[in-house]
Amino acid sequence: MIDLEKRVHNCEKCKKGKLRDVLPYPPVYSFGNPEGKELVIVGQNPSTKEFVNGFLVDGSDVEKRRQSQLTYFDRRNYLFFNELERFFEGKVGEKMHWVNSPWEKVGYLDNR
Repeated sequence: MIDLEKRVHNCEKCKKGKLRDVLPYPPVYSFGNPEGKELVIVGQNPSTKEFVNGFLVDGSDVEKRRQSQLTYFDRRNYLFFNELERFFEGKVGEKMHWVNSPWEKVGYLDNR
């Protein structure tokens, strides 16, 4: 785990003060594994649906949370990213040369 990823996974700043009620879940570093990707998207994700629906692991075990984030796209159970995948179809997909999913070549970092 790189230093930035460690810092994000262990961050507690949003748990202090007024934000603790608004952001009840741990921070998300990435959806899928961004390492070695040709293109990385940085998005803002204020949603808690991934935790509520069980798509991401909540709790104090950083490694379990990390693994649920790294393997997020393997489960193909996401909604917002289906829309984003449409962007990668056609000519963009041809240029990216992905086989099964654009997430083979594209990483998604979260900015929360």
